[in-house]
Amino acid sequence: VTHLSARLDAHLLVGGLISVAVILLGFWILPGRAAWPELVRPAEILRVLWIVQLLLGLGAYLAKFQPGDIGLGVGLSLVLSVSHRLAGGLMLITSLVIVLRIYRRTGGSDSEAGRRPGSRGVTA
Repeated sequence: VTHLSARLDAHLLVGGLISVAVILLGFWILPGRAAWPELVRPAEILRVLWIVQLLLGLGAYLAKFQPGDIGLGVGLSLVLSVSHRLAGGLMLITSLVIVLRIYRRTGGSDSEAGRRPGSRGVTA
């Protein structure tokens, strides 16, 4: 969610929802390391990226919206803002890796859960 100083509340709401999702995903994946070993590394990477994202977002906010007496400068403000967006993109890619690994592990559309109700795997 990109904002232009107008809808910071929407940005924070989406960030909060993503935070809840990352925390719940960690509680779901990390205790079952033995059952889902292929998900552990991406889940840990996602958790680290989430923390970095929060810190970069806080830094970008302080650099852009706080009074001039902090003196972070325009260059640092730009670096923090761009890094915040890049970290968000890396989080999106990492979550896609997790989804694709779950999809592959569960058999994707060939699994029982992926079939339509009433179909017994018979093709026409």
